[in-house]
Amino acid sequence: MKTFIGILTSILILSGNSWATVRTVSNDPAGGAQHATLQAAYTAAAAGDTLLLEGTGLNYSLSEFWAKNLVVVGIGFNPQKQNPRRSQIQYAWNVGGIAMFGINTNAGGSKFYGIEFTGNYGGNTTIQLYSTTNNILFEDCKFNFMVNFANISANNWVFRNCIFDFNNGFNVNVNGTTALISNVLFSNCVFDGYIEGSSNLNVNLTFDHCLFLNTTTTTFSNLQFATISNSIFMNGFPCCGATNSVFNNNLSRIAGTFPPSGTGNSGTGNISGSDPTFTSYSVGTLYATTNNYQLLPGSPAIGMGTGGSDIGVHGGGSGFSRFGEVLHTPIVRAVNIQNTSVAPNGTLNVNVNITKPNDN
Repeated sequence: MKTFIGILTSILILSGNSWATVRTVSNDPAGGAQHATLQAAYTAAAAGDTLLLEGTGLNYSLSEFWAKNLVVVGIGFNPQKQNPRRSQIQYAWNVGGIAMFGINTNAGGSKFYGIEFTGNYGGNTTIQLYSTTNNILFEDCKFNFMVNFANISANNWVFRNCIFDFNNGFNVNVNGTTALISNVLFSNCVFDGYIEGSSNLNVNLTFDHCLFLNTTTTTFSNLQFATISNSIFMNGFPCCGATNSVFNNNLSRIAGTFPPSGTGNSGTGNISGSDPTFTSYSVGTLYATTNNYQLLPGSPAIGMGTGGSDIGVHGGGSGFSRFGEVLHTPIVRAVNIQNTSVAPNGTLNVNVNITKPNDN
């Protein structure tokens, strides 16, 4: 197994990513990686290193804030492979039962690919910012509860091809009166809940080619100075809750008037009261791995986005995939041992199936 992990690591390095030291991590009791815990790998890592987290279906954790600039690569939120266990991080910092992923200043520049964040503090929080931190990327990740900026300043955060899975609850909170939260981009993301702005005047959020599936009337709450474009509102019209915001080239299945009511709202090219006709989806349901949000031929969302792009998560250039596989690395689909038995000092024959990630 260690030899195989080494081969896979070499493949990842040669796949075109300019990562520094690569450290393999597995909390599977069977072992097989350089580090048996995320804590051990994090402690050993220097800024710029890459941590490869094996999908084990077991929660990884850290006993301190995330405060290093590292690249973390998991398997994705819905991998199509033999034994498809996910790479799950529960918390970074757990004091008095506060189990969530805490991010501190020195984490600036960190990138997370294909991680499911499972922490749940207070019944609603998975990620929480603890001091001003800039330049964070989450790609092909899943958040089971809220991402909370917690009245802390942040700049240049990107969420790409991510799933926000807190059903009809806080998905993102940019609360505060003093925090400057700027240049935060949500690109090709799926939301099961709503965005809480808490009337913060110092925010600059962009939602582009996203899908909102919440089944309540609230999609945006007390949100200001946002740009929402090329997105689909499937189960409710974004009738209220946003002010001084721009709505361009969006589609709502429920009829309503764009731009939505609210002081200073503007917009053009929007469509309301029209079903985008997904390949596989039941109206009124939230995110599920069995759904396929690709547009069927003849959909009113085809070609109606910015620059002639399709409206919705599969539009634009991000390469959203319902399988959530990390698009930068090959995927080991299956490992099958060919021998029924091996003599002492004999040869173990293994068939390894490795392909590019799914991108549809």
